[in-house]
Amino acid sequence: MKQFILFCAIVAILFGFAALQTPTNAATLANAATPKATAKVPPPPATVAAPLPPGAITAKITAWVLPLRDKPSRAGKMIAKLNHNEVVNVLGINRFRTWLKVQTSDNKTGWISIFYVRLSAGVKLKSIPVAS
Repeated sequence: MKQFILFCAIVAILFGFAALQTPTNAATLANAATPKATAKVPPPPATVAAPLPPGAITAKITAWVLPLRDKPSRAGKMIAKLNHNEVVNVLGINRFRTWLKVQTSDNKTGWISIFYVRLSAGVKLKSIPVAS
C-alpha cells in the first residue's frame, strides 16, 4: 500500500510539473504551434584597412636571432636574420594574426613570427591591418 501511495505521489508531481510547462489556452496553443520566423543578419563584410604609413607601428625583436621570411610560414625562404632588440616597422599582419609583415632599417620587407616581438606601446593586434 505504501508503495502505491508513493507511486501516485511521484506521478502527480511529474504530471503537475508537466501541466505547468504546457500552454493552457487556445491562443497560447496557436502561438506555440506556429513557427517563429527569425531573420538571419549576415555578418558585416570584412573591411581592409588602409596600409599603415612606415614607422606608424614598430616592433622590437625579443628573440636572440629571428629569421625574416618571404611568406608567413616556417616554410618560407629566409631573407635575412634579425638580431635581439632590433626595431622594425610593422606593415601588416596575416589573417591568422600569427605573423607580422615588417620592413627593416635597410628596407628589406618580409614576415616574422609575432611570438618573438614586442609591439610599440599601446598597439593592439586588432589595430594592425591584414596584409597579403
